[in-house]
Amino acid sequence: MDKERTKRRILEKTERISGALQSRKFVCITLLFLLGTLAIPAQTAIVYGQVTDGQTGEPIAGAWVSAAKGNKGTASDADGRYTLNLQGLKRAQLTCQYLGYRTERCDVALRDSVCCDIRMKSVETVLGGVTVTTHSEMRKLRESAMPISVIGQRQLQGTASNINDVLARTVGVTVRNSGGMGSASRISVRGLEGKRMGMYIDETPMSQLSNFVALNDIPTNMIERIEVYKGIVPYKFGGPALGGAVNVVTKEYPPIYLDFSYEIGSFNTHQVSSVLKRTDRKSGLQFGVGGVVSYAKNNYKMTLANLDGRIVERDHDRFNKIMGGMSVKATQWWFDEMKWELIFMKTRQEIQGIDLNVREAYNNTPLIFMLRQHRNKISH
Repeated sequence: MDKERTKRRILEKTERISGALQSRKFVCITLLFLLGTLAIPAQTAIVYGQVTDGQTGEPIAGAWVSAAKGNKGTASDADGRYTLNLQGLKRAQLTCQYLGYRTERCDVALRDSVCCDIRMKSVETVLGGVTVTTHSEMRKLRESAMPISVIGQRQLQGTASNINDVLARTVGVTVRNSGGMGSASRISVRGLEGKRMGMYIDETPMSQLSNFVALNDIPTNMIERIEVYKGIVPYKFGGPALGGAVNVVTKEYPPIYLDFSYEIGSFNTHQVSSVLKRTDRKSGLQFGVGGVVSYAKNNYKMTLANLDGRIVERDHDRFNKIMGGMSVKATQWWFDEMKWELIFMKTRQEIQGIDLNVREAYNNTPLIFMLRQHRNKISH
């Protein structure tokens, strides 16, 4: 028994000694490995240089310099200098790119620090056409949240129709005429009419003293578009209109423009209009002259209710109106805009009588001088 115990003790001591030796050996190997790793210096490779124009020698700022391997790149500074850290590579191919210059490439054998100056050659670059698109004013209005109908030039050009006839073809708009050219008309939008409706020309309200309007005095060839607001009136119009509004937008003519038109319609209806505009770009003065002559015999047939439905022809209902004006506008003076206008208007209208056709109405408006100025400049 004593011998066996002695053997066990000897074996245990032997195992302890061998385990200690193995652990010491592992520690020594680990220390040697760490010391060897620390002793090996890190291999760095830095490439630097300057990017210049090959013809003038001026530095190029913002040129992109990159290495084909390593996916590293940098932009040259204001002096055209760049620096790239390509650690771990022995060789690299540098690529230099800049708008208006040919792409340059160069192979570099990497060491601790390598200088590589790049001289770029300019080339002519033909860029493709640039197309800028935007929505027209008509499309913007149609796509707005407000219920609005827009009548453009396509519906107005090539027709002898007046404004009332065009509005009558618009959904939600009803026009009631009391006769031919020169007669009163009433426009209603969704059942609302009179003073609940606002009538505007270039966002300027027309006379609100009467429920009747006279939009037909404006030739259709002078109109850019007609805006019909149904129910909601924008704040820019103002006024008491709550049920809707009709805004007639006239054309904005180019610096040099001449237009002449002649329209003929039924019942001997004729309308002649002309516009002349000239702009002096040196002085900033714009000169404009225009006029409209309207004539209608209005000899259409009608049924007389007090004569048992007898059909007669109106023979005393002629209408003749002459409108003319000239303006001078200055845009390069101390004011942003100053405008002088002279307006002349003459109207003659026969009135159909019941027993005797002897009544007539005249309206001769003398020359009206108007001065408009808009000041928005601040003197220093």
